[in-house]
Amino acid sequence: MGHAKDYVEAMWRILQQDKPEDFVIATGITTTVRDFVKLAFSEVGIELESIRPGIEEKGVVIQCNNSKLNCPSVKY
Repeated sequence: MGHAKDYVEAMWRILQQDKPEDFVIATGITTTVRDFVKLAFSEVGIELESIRPGIEEKGVVIQCNNSKLNCPSVKY
């Protein structure tokens, strides 16, 4: 995780460029897409499990702890 002040400074520096370009603002901490997705879903109360590793990998809902969502658990 980064500090808001650092992100704001990075955005300001991007706006100072003379020509538009693509930039990445990052913390330097590497994570897998799998871990990012699991973390994002857990923030809204959904527990995922990965099946079929590799290019065909899928995430299935193991448990939904958010009463505002209609996401039944999948048993396999």
